Amino acid sequence: MTTRVESRTLAACTFLCAALFVAASCAGRSDATLSPPPAPPAQDPPAAAAAGSGTVQFAVWSKRNTPVRLAPARLRNVTTAQIQAVVETSESGQGQFRQIPPGTYVIEVTDRKGKVVAIGQVFTLGDGETIASFVRFR
Repeated sequence: MTTRVESRTLAACTFLCAALFVAASCAGRSDATLSPPPAPPAQDPPAAAAAGSGTVQFAVWSKRNTPVRLAPARLRNVTTAQIQAVVETSESGQGQFRQIPPGTYVIEVTDRKGKVVAIGQVFTLGDGETIASFVRFR
């Protein structure tokens, strides 16, 4: 029975301490109620979004060293795995992605169903840069 009294006494002391802490926290407040802490200040947008943009020019060539015309191509950000842009190559097998934020990318050439059939080299695009890349089927 002594253990029960000690447990109840300990629980009562803990409750009393918590109540005193809350009362001290509310001292001087006119509403005398607890509310969640204030939200942190709004942060600026990520640097990549605030920074400028660049351009990626590329060409797609077949196994026979001929341009691949009207090929669907997409630009994938390798850091986020998100597709940044999609274009179709010209009659001469060339394409361009414009207004691309700085980052690390790869060009994927797909078939009409969206299956990747060729991948270019990974590259990093800086603010205001123009990158030239080349994708060749193997």
